[in-house]
Amino acid sequence: MGIRLLIRMPDFVTAKDMEAAQLIVTDRKGIQKAAEIEWHTLEEGKCVQMLHVGPFSTEPESLKIMSAFMDIHQFAKNGLHHEIYLSDFRKTAPEKLKTILREPVR
Repeated sequence: MGIRLLIRMPDFVTAKDMEAAQLIVTDRKGIQKAAEIEWHTLEEGKCVQMLHVGPFSTEPESLKIMSAFMDIHQFAKNGLHHEIYLSDFRKTAPEKLKTILREPVR
């Protein structure tokens, strides 16, 4: 599996809508990479999550806090770590970036 970029879709958007948009983008715009986009539904269940404020380079410090919490509560990892970016890193100072760090657990 390669890198997966997750974009939350409104409930009214379906996989068929995405496929139709892919055809438009590949056929009319000539952007062939759009054909590689896949619809994925994330059903992770219970997660440990934390709001990280600061540059991406300091995320490991927050991940250590999350790991300690998981150890204390005897949670085991149950999926892939992922992040939700709340700030636009192109417009926000690194020390003000906000990112939700998530670890699926069981």
